[in-house]
Amino acid sequence: AEDGTTRKLMRMVDHVRLVDAPILLTGERGSGKRRIASYIHDYSKRASNSFLRINFSAMPKDDPIGYLFGRTDPEGRYQPGMLESARGGTLYMEDLAEMPEAIQDRMLSLIRDGQCVMGDGTIHKPDIRIIAGSSGTLNEMRRMKKVSPDILYAFSMFALDVPPLRERKADIVPLAESFLERCNRERGTRVRITKAGYERLIAYSWPENVLELENMVMRAAIICQGDWIQVDDLFIPADPVIEQRSRRKGVPDELPPQMDLREEVAAVEAAYMSKAFEKFGNIRDAASYLGIDASTFTRKRQKYT
Repeated sequence: AEDGTTRKLMRMVDHVRLVDAPILLTGERGSGKRRIASYIHDYSKRASNSFLRINFSAMPKDDPIGYLFGRTDPEGRYQPGMLESARGGTLYMEDLAEMPEAIQDRMLSLIRDGQCVMGDGTIHKPDIRIIAGSSGTLNEMRRMKKVSPDILYAFSMFALDVPPLRERKADIVPLAESFLERCNRERGTRVRITKAGYERLIAYSWPENVLELENMVMRAAIICQGDWIQVDDLFIPADPVIEQRSRRKGVPDELPPQMDLREEVAAVEAAYMSKAFEKFGNIRDAASYLGIDASTFTRKRQKYT
């Protein structure tokens, strides 16, 4: 955590890790929510007990109550649910928005009151710290109306957003070094990344976030020749963000033999300014639409006409 945005997040995490209030971690897939949940557990008073991770998207659909809270089999024997494994520890619930409706009342009781009805009908206080993860924000989940508003409210006190990797560029190098150090330790190697390799990593937009960076570095460490990871060893794909912007701006797939970028930029500016003025009929509104001030609009318009 070297980026200012991440450091701010981790300062808040360090405040809440020592208390048992429920926490919601929101952010894109692969951004590091599970790692932060694990950090909260590892540096809390519950660190000596279990860290149980369940994914609501992958939970058995036929009997979610039995899966979590326990069930009685056809022979009358009670089979404990997954929650038993988290007693005294931390339960991390991934994909909160996919929580089955059948278990929501019991989960609300556990989150809010610390107790729940188990599969055998008895009420237990399993002493579990609850952390949830979601790729959607609280407001987005409220609009979806799939999760009880009371459950979402219970998580509203500490709803922490984990920014995507492209918004915390200063984290890329230390994260890459951390993954590489682990790979070197496991394989007994001394592989390093070249300066050009790091520059390419920083320039990439990371649509799959930290998970993509980890996979890329680990793969490059295995396939590189010698002790240095070159740019070609990273196999960084064409950047989807840059490609999307290029298509939106009308950039051709192949460049002409020669061009003057300043003339191209001026032509685009002139065209947008002309269309904006035609649409709004005055300089102030046209300039506001284009995100520039009126004096800049006037000066550029005089330059291009």
